[in-house]
Amino acid sequence: MRLKAWWQSCREPLRRTVGHSAPLAALVVTNAALAWLGFSVMDGARAFIAGESQWSRAQKDAVFYLDEYNRSGRPQDLAAFRTAIHIPVSASLAKRAMDAREPDLDAAARHFRAMNLYPPDVPRMIWLYTHFRHLSLLRPSEQLWQEVLPQLEELVALADAMEASVRQGRHTPQAIARYDQRVAALRQTMQLLATRFSARLNEATVTVENGLRIMVPLQIVLLLAAGMWASLVMIRRGYDSEKDVIETQRRWRYAVEGVNDAVWDLDVDAGVAQVSRRWFTQLGYPDPGVDFSDVLREQMVAHIHPEDSPRVLAQIERLRTGPELNAIEYEFRYRCRDGSYRWMQSRVWVISRRPGGALERLVGVNSDIHDRHEIEQRLRHIAYHDSLTGLPNRLHFARVLAQRLDAARIGGLSFAVLAIDLDRFKDVNEEHGRRVGDALLQQLIVRLTPQLAAQDVLSRVAGDEFRVLLADVDSPQRLRQRVAALMQQVESPFQIDGHAISLGMSLGSAVYPRDSHSADELLADVESALAQAKALGRGRHEDYNPVLQQMVRERRHLAADLRRAVDAGELFLVYQPIVHLASQRVHKAEVLLRWKHPQRGLISPAEFIPVAEETGLILPIGQWVLEQSVRDLAVLRAALGDTFQVSVNKSPRQFLNDARLAVPREKAALGELAGSSLCVEITESMLMEASPAVKDKFMQLRDMGVQVSLDDFGTGYSSLAYLKMFDIDYIKIDRSFVKNLAPGSSDQVLCEAMIVMAHRLGVKVIAEGVEEAQQLAVLAEAGCDYIQGFHFCPPVVLAELVDWVRRHHGVSGPVAGPAPAPLPLTSSLAALPAPLNGVAS
Repeated sequence: MRLKAWWQSCREPLRRTVGHSAPLAALVVTNAALAWLGFSVMDGARAFIAGESQWSRAQKDAVFYLDEYNRSGRPQDLAAFRTAIHIPVSASLAKRAMDAREPDLDAAARHFRAMNLYPPDVPRMIWLYTHFRHLSLLRPSEQLWQEVLPQLEELVALADAMEASVRQGRHTPQAIARYDQRVAALRQTMQLLATRFSARLNEATVTVENGLRIMVPLQIVLLLAAGMWASLVMIRRGYDSEKDVIETQRRWRYAVEGVNDAVWDLDVDAGVAQVSRRWFTQLGYPDPGVDFSDVLREQMVAHIHPEDSPRVLAQIERLRTGPELNAIEYEFRYRCRDGSYRWMQSRVWVISRRPGGALERLVGVNSDIHDRHEIEQRLRHIAYHDSLTGLPNRLHFARVLAQRLDAARIGGLSFAVLAIDLDRFKDVNEEHGRRVGDALLQQLIVRLTPQLAAQDVLSRVAGDEFRVLLADVDSPQRLRQRVAALMQQVESPFQIDGHAISLGMSLGSAVYPRDSHSADELLADVESALAQAKALGRGRHEDYNPVLQQMVRERRHLAADLRRAVDAGELFLVYQPIVHLASQRVHKAEVLLRWKHPQRGLISPAEFIPVAEETGLILPIGQWVLEQSVRDLAVLRAALGDTFQVSVNKSPRQFLNDARLAVPREKAALGELAGSSLCVEITESMLMEASPAVKDKFMQLRDMGVQVSLDDFGTGYSSLAYLKMFDIDYIKIDRSFVKNLAPGSSDQVLCEAMIVMAHRLGVKVIAEGVEEAQQLAVLAEAGCDYIQGFHFCPPVVLAELVDWVRRHHGVSGPVAGPAPAPLPLTSSLAALPAPLNGVAS
């Protein structure tokens, strides 16, 4: 009977308790489920962003190596392509496994793991994709991913076709150009899709994160309100027994703990706060075992990072002095038990004030946002820094420049902006590979950084382009000193994987406020100065000069006219005979290129050849010159004898480009003609590029019987030992030594020394620029082998050359057969990009 009576007394309170706590429990479960869902979506999106970054980088590497294989035909480039393309292909296979009518999630997981992703990210990616890919939030990203699949299949098919072409010997220049166009189109399409895919994922992540920022505080407020409401209802219903009150408080505390945040309740006058168990576990301390513990206010403040403490206290002061302000929110770093700091977000509400407005009680919630903060920092760093060097990128540099301009206007300060371009860096990438080029850039940064002050900024804005902001520039002399210190860092070679790589640096500068007063104008001025430095020969520094800017503009117009000249057939060849001094016979001639501009008339090669070098037009032009010279050579041999030889000039860029070819261009052009009918003229600077590729090129020429002549001898810096090392056949004494040649002059001593030295090494000597009988007499007395110059004959067209040689030899008669029609030059331009409107680097 007693048990029945006890049950009757407890039944009604129990019914009321369950009735009032059920909505609260449902609210807790719902909020917890929503929070879990939101954070799971964020984890999945973050995993996809990391995966996209990896396969996007792999796609770029695959396109790069396929492009290299197209040009070189090397198996290692194809193997590198296969390795790189495996990552995006694995991603595509994973997507197909998940898109199947009956999804094979195990297969999808295997494909994702084959990409070397962070293992915990794989199930997150699969969960997000399989459950939410049809939502409008993620549908754009899924569609962009789907669009990438045909591009990958086409890229793989293109590689297979290219491999078959190389193996079957059908990889002609025309095939290379055709494949190059297809690879370029695929590169552009895939880069656009990857950028849009990453942007859509970032947008989805930001949307979910913003939703969580709204949802979590709302959940906390709702839970607190529900707990208070439940407590008030229980009190109003007469829950005056101690047991019922304790049970109600426990349920409310369970609700507080359920939000996974630390809750604290501060009595301002007592300086004591009650903190939840989560406050301890967030900081790495043991669970105290009780729902709430008392902590002194000073202890709570002591855990705040010293840099953040003033800001946090200032926020609390706002609450104290602003009676109308009842809530604040701020982020700060909290010290954990192990001494590390974690980012927290605190939301504080005023619960009560005293009659005078003084604070009496505050309630706050601390949320651990450390992981989110690190992701934001990482994304911010990626957006504003170069991935290879870690330097600020173009966007970051523009922001810093704008800030410095504002500070300089206020403080009346001056500063300089530098534009740096690395000379021959493209050749380094082409000859040694991208990995060596990357290592070279990293070593360069190590050298440059110590030369910069704390307020200076070094930024990488493109592959081999850098921008520098120099704060300590108060005079032109100081600017020259700072620039000289930077340029000095590339004087010694870079040692990378056993290669000693020399690098040049061209540099332009502009000064605020001397030259410009806005960021755009400063950047335009410094670009103009850099273009002028490159136009004047590279490896130098040029300060901004409006007059020189006009010269740069004219040079750009000349580059555009040169491309049109190539298409319009305005280029033609002339020949200058080379006379054998002892016999007075002519069996050699140098091929020279001329340009007849429709408005300006004949343009000096000294003016347009450097432009052709910088724009890349020298490659197709040089190939045309070689092929046309060989066609003309057949006429010369028919008219003047089978021993006649032509000398064709090769620029360093041509020589290095040809050195990578398995079959020399000279062999392909000569056809049935003997190699001895051709002589290749190079400059001394080529001998300094003593790379294996250059040495192999010399061996190819030697095996073909093609002779080599060293042009402009005496004006460079190469060692005389190179004459023997590379088996040079001729040296050409530069016209600067011949111009003032007279008996007893210093030029006579130099010429005689060069002739004696060359003869001792078994090398024949050609003197160019001979115009006077006195010069001829001095050279003849010194034992010079060949003479070239206006004293005998200026450069003439093919038919006039034959007539002149016949007259010189005392032979008459017409040329044997008509001169061949000029070869079309436009066919050699297929490998170049769209028309170049400016001077390329």
